[in-house]
Amino acid sequence: MSTWGTAKARTVLRALLKAGWTIKREAAGSHKILSLTGWPDYVFAFHEGTEIGPAMLARIAKHTGLKPSDLQVFPAAKKTKRQPASQFSTLNFPCHSSNTATH
Repeated sequence: MSTWGTAKARTVLRALLKAGWTIKREAAGSHKILSLTGWPDYVFAFHEGTEIGPAMLARIAKHTGLKPSDLQVFPAAKKTKRQPASQFSTLNFPCHSSNTATH
């Protein structure tokens, strides 16, 4: 069984950048050429929202030195609860009344 799960491409790229990789240049579309001293350049060719599976994560790790623990640093964003509408009822907004003069 693989030690890799799945991760969004933006999370993988963020982990690579935190590990010291830099974006050397951006090619056409989603292709980014990453560079790190002592390693050959790596072409990261994923759109940010793409889900990367275990086999591809293992392949990326082979070429970049990425470890599964590098991805654990970035927990999934938590959804925030919306404020109830009553929260906004105390705000003072100008209201239109039938008693006001029209222009």
